[in-house]
Amino acid sequence: MKEHPVVSLGVAKQIPRAMDDPIMIFDSATQPERLVVMFGLKGENGQTVMVLVELDVHKDRTFVNLVTSVYGNKPAWFLDQITNGKLRYQDKKQKPRVGEPTQAAIAPGCSKQRLWS
Repeated sequence: MKEHPVVSLGVAKQIPRAMDDPIMIFDSATQPERLVVMFGLKGENGQTVMVLVELDVHKDRTFVNLVTSVYGNKPAWFLDQITNGKLRYQDKKQKPRVGEPTQAAIAPGCSKQRLWS
């Protein structure tokens, strides 16, 4: 929380429940094994909260999806990710609150279940 003061403890406590119902999921532009997950949560300054998740990390004889970072970002960042083809999933029932993206679909071969399992 010290590194990302935008995300309060109260907001951080809401993340586990929000992970079950993301608004958008993006491929990370810098870490190929990670995903960036956007929720309807807002940080202290109104920025949209997102988490970086590394999939299938081996921990104590099991595999987990590890949250590596939590922070807020501005709408322009999300729109740039869509423009750059990084959008992997969008819940069409929830409004992303970051503008009107031109493409809003699950990437070919992907499903919500496949992303998390």
